Amino acid sequence: MAKQFVEFYFPGVSLKGQNEREVSSRNTEEVLPIAPVHAISYRFFDKDADGNHVNYSAYYWLGKEFSGEDFKIKYPQLASDDVFKSARRIIHAVTGGFYPLSETDIVVPA
Repeated sequence: MAKQFVEFYFPGVSLKGQNEREVSSRNTEEVLPIAPVHAISYRFFDKDADGNHVNYSAYYWLGKEFSGEDFKIKYPQLASDDVFKSARRIIHAVTGGFYPLSETDIVVPA
């Protein structure tokens, strides 16, 4: 039977396996209290009997979401950056940075 894990992501480089913890469920209420201080996102996955990472969830981002239009109004200088020009959703992460979101990303208000 596969075990469930959560893996946390931080600004900059993260090393696979360094920021993962076993969890009993894919419940965000269980994850938030154990999230490291500088984590900006996380996702769930399972490990099969061979230790392979399988069955990844969407990314859960910690912060405040902006629509592309609201972002352009509030942060016009940042919105002109190529990274954000075509973004329909942007997160202002808990650490202060801004990141474009994919359609499947989930925002957890923090």
